Amino acid sequence: MRPKERRKFPRIATDNLHSTIKFIQNDTQNVSQTECRIVNISVAGLQIETKYPINSKHVHLAVTDLENNPIEIKGRVIYCNKISPEMFHVGISFIGANFQIELFGDVIKRHTNLSTKA
Repeated sequence: MRPKERRKFPRIATDNLHSTIKFIQNDTQNVSQTECRIVNISVAGLQIETKYPINSKHVHLAVTDLENNPIEIKGRVIYCNKISPEMFHVGISFIGANFQIELFGDVIKRHTNLSTKA
């Protein structure tokens, strides 16, 4: 039996949505940047897949909307789980209520509406 879903918002699986993530390495305080794949998204956050663990508390994600316009989003790392020897899943919640997050949320809502009509 599956545990009861506790999320406030539904998640949408993504096929090939890639992003760049910037974060501060806690031990050196250097800013690092790496590519990642967005596994799924919701209005409140997203899950990414990356080759490196993200041990930072806060991150900046660079994504694009449906018209390929850049969107930069601030997030807080909720968890980082090793899923294989060279792959990690990282849960990120969006920080703040700004235009960028609202725009990204609109993209998600439009995608959900299109998916349910197909």
